This record gives sequence, structure tokens and C-alpha cells, in this order.
Amino acid sequence: MVVSILGGQGSGKSSFMNAIFGTEFEVAERGSIGSSTTKGIIAAKPTENRLIVALDVEGADARDRGSGGKTFLTKCSGFAASLSDVVIVNMWHHDLGRVNSATYTCLEAIMNEQAKARRSGGSIKSLLLFVVHDVDEDSSSSSIKSKLVSDAQETWERLSGPGSVDEVFDMELIALPHIRYMADEFEAAIATARDNFDPARTVYFKEQYSKSIPAAGLSAYAKNLWEVVYQKAPAATAADLVPGKSDAVVKSDLAFSAAFQNAHDEIAALEEKLDMGEKIQGLGQTSARVLSDALEIFSGETSEFEEDPSVQRKKQELVTFLQANLHAVFKKQILLLKDKAIATFKGSTDEGGSPTDFIFYQVDNQFGMDADDSVMPGSNWSYENERKALHTYMEEYSKQRTRLYDQQLAAAQESRQAIRYLQMQETRMQQIQQQHYGGVSGNWNVGAAYRPPDSNVNISVGYQQGRTNIQISMVPDEQSSLLGPNGFTAGVGPANLGLSFNITV
Repeated sequence: MVVSILGGQGSGKSSFMNAIFGTEFEVAERGSIGSSTTKGIIAAKPTENRLIVALDVEGADARDRGSGGKTFLTKCSGFAASLSDVVIVNMWHHDLGRVNSATYTCLEAIMNEQAKARRSGGSIKSLLLFVVHDVDEDSSSSSIKSKLVSDAQETWERLSGPGSVDEVFDMELIALPHIRYMADEFEAAIATARDNFDPARTVYFKEQYSKSIPAAGLSAYAKNLWEVVYQKAPAATAADLVPGKSDAVVKSDLAFSAAFQNAHDEIAALEEKLDMGEKIQGLGQTSARVLSDALEIFSGETSEFEEDPSVQRKKQELVTFLQANLHAVFKKQILLLKDKAIATFKGSTDEGGSPTDFIFYQVDNQFGMDADDSVMPGSNWSYENERKALHTYMEEYSKQRTRLYDQQLAAAQESRQAIRYLQMQETRMQQIQQQHYGGVSGNWNVGAAYRPPDSNVNISVGYQQGRTNIQISMVPDEQSSLLGPNGFTAGVGPANLGLSFNITV
């Protein structure tokens, strides 16, 4: 969303924007007279909401501009109004009703721009927000708003003929008490206004006010619009917009609408493909064709007025606007190409089939070819920032994989060292056991067992690894049958005497 503020010099425009959006526009010192702090139009992004662009416009009645001040004001006001979804008119309470004041000059320029857009079929309803300073206790907000709406209606009828200003503008009022003498009330009013500017609350920022200028193309569109339409061309006057004034104006407006609608449909189809993750082959040539087709439609509709200045201005407006929209598509394509390149690099690197440097070269080369294919011939479109970002990501990812591999290698080495250490300790323990129990382990073992007749005593002797073991156990009578048909009751025999002899080689 774009919000701009216009009004007289020193009326508190910059201070109001800073208080509402947290911007840092330069503010005039108290008591400064005649010299404007804001020069031209300054743009800033609020600190708390990066989806808003705030425009601070130079004071309307500063002496710095001299005799050309009013012309410059008209251009600035028209330019800001053509970009903005919300236009703030900043004024003092004592200027209410003073039609020759800078405030009403701004209001007329805003109405001019909206009338021109309406005649071309591209009018979008905007919010006209009046901020009135130093409102005293005796003045009601309803009476102030009623007066401002009445003045806006008169201006609109004078510029565009019969019709209600409500068809093109919603109008709201912020009445601010005196900042010194009613400080608490002033801060409360500012806090309420700040809340109402929250996009989530949709009080001042509504979707129906959007000019549908792509965020990625706003900078290029604004630059071209100012240089071509407002800076080089003479400022439009109320007479230029009177119905029936010029057939060329009417024709160019209708041609603009037809050409833009045709191009808009094609651009929307391109954006839909990109939103689905589909790369557009030959986007550069496609963009050139869309622009060429639109200009062909425009030229066909205005051929009889080809040299008319108003037609030339309208044609340049069409080029500027379409280039901004096509550039936004280009930027979306480049981001998609970058994401696909990153996915390819990660997949190929993780497989490990080729050296990382070779994969880097392949991915970057493919990205460059696809990006070049997306640049519209003759344009200054660039993808260098996205390419640098791609390089940075691939380099960092490669470093991360190298660090991970080094960590895994170090862990494997530590594991092997630990195993060798445990094996050494096991051997050492065996040596200690042999020394403790005496002897050195041999390569043979022997064991014998005997049960005396008519008894349940079992005696076993064993020799193993230099150690002798004697074991005496008792076998209950009821289990003697498990030892054979005669048990241990028939004297010494094969069933009563066991002997084992093992040799380890």
C-alpha cells in the first residue's frame, strides 16, 4: 500500500508521518519560516510494517520554488495521487474554506488526476484523508468534515462535470487538537489514527483502494512516470480535463483502456504460470510481444491524432505502466529460477557423483542462460543481485557440507582410536589376570569329575590357562536317575566317572 501526504509548507506533514508510521522524515525546527525542509518527494518504509510505502511531498507554498512553485506543486500532487492508495491532505483549521490556500491547490490537483484516470476507464476509488491541525474545542468533527466534503464536491464538479465525488473518493477526517495547549488530547488522537492505519484493521487501508502496481515494479514505474509524464510534460490544467475539450484526449483515453486491458490479460496468465512454479520459456520475447501488441492497439485507435501531445503523453504512460508490470513478472521468474537452481545444486551435491566446483559451474551456467532468455530486448532489466545471492548460497552450502564431512571423518578416526584403546586395555587386563593368578597360559586344558558310590557328592577338577579349579557339589537322590540307569550306586563305572581333556592349538 502507498500513502502520500500533501499540504502547506510547515504544516506538520513530516511530523505526522513520523508519528503514525515510525518513519524518519526530516522535520523543520520550530520557528523556521519560509524554507521547506522536504525537497521534492521523499519515500520511506515504515519500521513496523514493511508492506507500506510512505511519500512525503514538499510543502505546497514554500518560497524556495518562487514563481514556479504552483506548477511544481501541481505536478507533485498529481504524481503522488496517481501512485497512492491513500492520499492525505494536511491543513490548518484556519485554512478551512480558503479556496486560494495551498491546501485547495493540492485538492484540485488530486481531483485532476482522478478525473483523468476516470476518463481513461482506469479510475480506482481512493481514500482522501483530511488531517486538520489545531482544531479547537468549539469545533465539531462532523461540521469540519461536512465543509470539506462540500468543497471537494464543488471542485469535482468544476473539473469533471456533474457527478458525485463519492463515486471516486471515500473521505475521512482526523481532527487534531493543539499540540501544545491540548497535548494529552493530541496524543490520544494520534494513537487512534495510528491504530486505524494498521492494515490488519482495514480502516484506512482497504483492498478496493489498491492501484495494483506490483511491489517489485513500483520503483521503476514511479521513476518513469515522473520523468516522462510529469517532469518533462507541462502540468495538466482543469481545462485539459473538461469533457468535449479534445477528441484526441478522448481517443487516447479509450485506446489506453483497450490496450491495457489486452496486455493485462496476458500478464495475468504469465503470473499464474509462475505462481504454479512453472518456468516461462522465452519470457523476454513474450514481454516484448505483449508491449508491442498493446502499442499497436493504441496506435490503431489514435492514428488520426498521432502527433497530438496528449496522445503522445498517453502512449508514454501506457509504455511506462506496462513495463512496470512486465518487469514485476520478470523479477518473479528470476526468483523462481534461483529457487530451482538452488534445489538442483543441493540435490546434485548430496548425491556426490560430481565435484562440487563442476556442479557449481553447471548450475550457474544454466541459471544465466534462463535469466538471459527472460530479459526483454532493449530493456535495462538486470538479474545480477539474484545471481550474486545464488552464488553466495551455493558457496555457503558447499562450506557447510565440507565442515560436516570433516566432522564425520574426525568422529570416525576418534572411534577407531577408541576401539584400539579398548583392545589394548583388554590385552592388558588379561596379562594382569595371568600375573595375579600365576603361570602363563598354555595351549591345553584338562578336567575330571567323580562321584563316590552310594553318595550324592560330586567332585570336579579342572585346569585351564594355568589355573586349577576344584568344585564339590551335592546332587539330591531324587535326581540321581538323571545320571544313568545305575546312578552312582553301583560302584565306579563308566556312568560314575567322567573325564575330559582339551588341547587348544
